[in-house]
Amino acid sequence: KILSPIEGSALNKNERLTVTFSVNSPKYSHKEAEVYLGGTYLGSIISPSTSFSFVPGVDSSGELRVVAYDEMYNKGEDVIKINFI
Repeated sequence: KILSPIEGSALNKNERLTVTFSVNSPKYSHKEAEVYLGGTYLGSIISPSTSFSFVPGVDSSGELRVVAYDEMYNKGEDVIKINFI
């Protein structure tokens, strides 16, 4: 689940954005997560970290997606829409 930014937020495209998320895997430990903006891969995060920072540099709105994997590579994801100004 993406904890921040909040869905529908209006964010400055030139300021660093930190994505924070939580992972709830009932059986296995969180292994890694990937972050995407508008379908573009931004990078991955290795456990135990649950945050990722970047400077968007884009106008308009986009979908922010976090795809998380547990140690058995079971996948879960969350998507929110955010706006850049």
